Amino acid sequence: MWHHGTVRRLWAVGILTAALVGLQVAAPAMACGCGGIAVGPNSTVTVEGEAAIVSHADGIEQIDLSLALLAQTGDTGLVFPTPTPATVENGSSEDFDKLLTNIAPRPVYVDDWWGLPIFPGSGDGGVGAAPEILSQVQLGPIEATTLRASDTAGLNSWLKSNEYTLSSASKKLLDYYVKQKWSFVAVKITSDKVLDGTLDPIRITFESEQFVYPMRLSAGAETTQHLRLYILDDERAEIAKADAKGGPLNAARTTVWAGPVDDPALARRGEFLTVIDVRYDDPKLQVTSDIAIVSAGSTNQVIPVVEVVRPIVVLGVPVGTLIVGWTLIGLLVLFGAFVARTRTR
Repeated sequence: MWHHGTVRRLWAVGILTAALVGLQVAAPAMACGCGGIAVGPNSTVTVEGEAAIVSHADGIEQIDLSLALLAQTGDTGLVFPTPTPATVENGSSEDFDKLLTNIAPRPVYVDDWWGLPIFPGSGDGGVGAAPEILSQVQLGPIEATTLRASDTAGLNSWLKSNEYTLSSASKKLLDYYVKQKWSFVAVKITSDKVLDGTLDPIRITFESEQFVYPMRLSAGAETTQHLRLYILDDERAEIAKADAKGGPLNAARTTVWAGPVDDPALARRGEFLTVIDVRYDDPKLQVTSDIAIVSAGSTNQVIPVVEVVRPIVVLGVPVGTLIVGWTLIGLLVLFGAFVARTRTR
């Protein structure tokens, strides 16, 4: 589900700024984990999967985001809120491949002496003040702009004039981040090709006191939202609400891996890897805050296993069968000898 096709090159950076907005389209755009996607008129886009590698050290947070999507055109835009102004660059699809290898189930070998079936077990309103453009970078077909906004109306006006058309619900959701004095990354992707596959990740880096993953814009989504978080830290991590009260998320979540990082380069971002799958079945009701990433308070590892059957054979015959066969033959010989000796007596 998370394989990376060549189409990623087009989306590379665009993916990350994934927090956007529902646009005026023929059919509603699908939102991704950190927000909605804006597409051009008479077009639709479907997000089929979302994964993010997140880390936080010395007050610096880094998010690498990868999306699998299907779009009729490549004319797509995204907006991603960050607590402070962010820098944007291409991420590495190889990092996602390495992590997929890292979390592959560990083999548990089962010796089959008999050649019989063995069933595997299961493992564990007005114009307002225009936003300030802090930086703008061109990443291949992607243009990423970092904004600082003090006025929601001004931000919406700028987005609209730059062809990021927001729905009313998205405007209200953006207002929360403006009031919290967050910044935004606006990404524009223009391509004449149909987007169908997993796009190259985009990397957003910013200062943040709290380890947080933006999610509030997903409250505008109308379909089930799926998110996989690869959390690199010094210990096992857990997710919670990123608000004053904290507490558990109103979402289904599964820890699919918790253990050491195999790749040395990724281990520099955090030696312990926690992989959590998150699902919002009803985003409008369930998404009430961003996601806070906190310590799980446990060092227990979650490493899935898969049983691998190893046939024990000699000349193609199961050893167990040979042992039983030769044992029976031996017993028959002994019994025959006993009978013969008894008759002789």
